[in-house]
Amino acid sequence: MDPISIIGRFHPVLVHLPIGIFVAAILLAALSMVEKYRFLRDSTRIILGIGLITAVLSMVSGYVLSLEGSNSEADVEIHQWTAIGMTLIYAAYFFFSPLITNHKYPNLIALLILLGSLVLTGHQGGSLTHGENFLWSMGTENDKKTTLPVIADIQKADIYRDIVGHTLQTKCVECHGANKQKGKLRLDDPTWIDKGGKNGAVLVKGDAENSELIKRLLLDESDDHHMPPKEKEQLTTAEKSILSWWIRTGAKYTATVESLAPDENILKELENFKSNLTRPEVKNIERPVVTAADALLIQSLKKIGWVISPIAVNDNHLRATGFNLTVDIDSALTLLGGVADQLIELKLNKSGINDSSIYRIEKFQSLEKLWLENNSISDIGINSINKLKHLQYLNLSNTQITTTGLKKIISLGQLRSIYVSRTEIRPEDAKQMMALLKNVKIFTSDSLPKLPTDSLLVKKEK
Repeated sequence: MDPISIIGRFHPVLVHLPIGIFVAAILLAALSMVEKYRFLRDSTRIILGIGLITAVLSMVSGYVLSLEGSNSEADVEIHQWTAIGMTLIYAAYFFFSPLITNHKYPNLIALLILLGSLVLTGHQGGSLTHGENFLWSMGTENDKKTTLPVIADIQKADIYRDIVGHTLQTKCVECHGANKQKGKLRLDDPTWIDKGGKNGAVLVKGDAENSELIKRLLLDESDDHHMPPKEKEQLTTAEKSILSWWIRTGAKYTATVESLAPDENILKELENFKSNLTRPEVKNIERPVVTAADALLIQSLKKIGWVISPIAVNDNHLRATGFNLTVDIDSALTLLGGVADQLIELKLNKSGINDSSIYRIEKFQSLEKLWLENNSISDIGINSINKLKHLQYLNLSNTQITTTGLKKIISLGQLRSIYVSRTEIRPEDAKQMMALLKNVKIFTSDSLPKLPTDSLLVKKEK
């Protein structure tokens, strides 16, 4: 990166200085209108002077950043002139404030103009970086929704409209669309796609391997040139394969899948794409209001080793840990059934539960989190877990679970995180399954060093 470009990259840092300084100056100027605080006028003028210097530095860095062509030229030009106008207004107040501040209403009007120009300029800057109408829309979810294509038969689907275009719209257009064009590249319309960006064409029709679009997608996520950036939602394996195939077949914008004669591997990826479209989005669970569990029952559960605690203050939902049980797991789970309505977290690490006793957890239909690590559980016991329709977190580390069982588990609509370290499931198997899903994360290694237990409790010797 050349030294000039580095100046531009400092704009997001510098731009906040004049904003904060000008806000402080306006507040102090308003306060100095009160006789008791008239002594603040000199300080206000000094602060304004500092703010003007930082505003000039911010405009210089902003101009250099605009040369990268990351945003719409028209929007950038409007923002530039608004920033210049705002700076001139603050400069005028700086020079004429000794005359204006002696008159209450003219000074008040001047301060309102200063505040209005600052809000307008800040709003336009925010819209450039965060999207159109950044301040007014408040980032509502409706602004971010994309209509899902309806695909009854993948062979009859329109390759660009239903598949490629949808992928670009959901994964690329945020930075390469009508409101923002990093590298002067737009990917929201065939005309713009064919035009390319500031460095030329991004796809070579018939040659995916030499298409810049594919090269960027296949770079390691840690690479600065990888697209999308690592903090953004990445393309699935199916989406990458389909995009490469589409370019190899000529990057046609009006063709059906069938007309491009996909082979068996591509058809499989297309079906994966279709199934991913229809997979329900994970929604936040709205927990039903429940009454408090019977106090005597809680006491009896604690006597046999259950550790029962509330999820939060003034919340009747419970968490149960069965690490130090003094009775067999079957009896313990039977008694725990008395709080099934309230129980949403259940920890059964090293509890002795196995394939023949795991069916007893089916009664806990409100469970959101379940720890089953370090137990003799195999694929046979998976059917009971699949009946927990609200489950979001599942820990199966150090069990006998295999890829076959894992494939059954991931069908749960609300499931978000699965831990399968120290099992037969390989990282590449987990990665392949996650590529087919929108919301589930599968962890094949421990996030923390291996300890005898993830609980502060100590296992009692029997």
